[in-house]
Amino acid sequence: YPVQAVYHAIGYKPATAPGIAYDERHAHLANANGDGRITTEASGDDAQVRERLYATGWAKRGPVGLIGSTKSDALMIVTNMLEDLSKAAEGGRVAADRDPESIDRLLASRGVKPIDFAGWKKVDAFERAEGAKEGREHKKVIDPEQMRALAHA
Repeated sequence: YPVQAVYHAIGYKPATAPGIAYDERHAHLANANGDGRITTEASGDDAQVRERLYATGWAKRGPVGLIGSTKSDALMIVTNMLEDLSKAAEGGRVAADRDPESIDRLLASRGVKPIDFAGWKKVDAFERAEGAKEGREHKKVIDPEQMRALAHA
């Protein structure tokens, strides 16, 4: 059969950050019972779940499985996030400002200019045009600065 798709991946060990344990034995970020909720320790009674931190794909399960496995991991994480959000709301730990524009105000106050759907469409149009020059469907923009410049043009 002719090749229909090529997937590119470099390495399998996820980047870690302070306070996030790495399970060397299983080659993934430490997470509670495999549910993707990041823990402070790789295992043992001292492991505490870190609020609002999740791992999915190989970062959650180690270098095993196929794309379908990572898709099911992503679904699990979204389910866990919604469950955690619901529990946080019950405990009064959800932001008081629930206006849909509040995240935009927060980001603006921090000097962050997000890329909206219109910006994404600009990047997509550019990638398609560049790809067409080489007989491809897309040519992915990989430079974050270029992506932001295109999106905000």
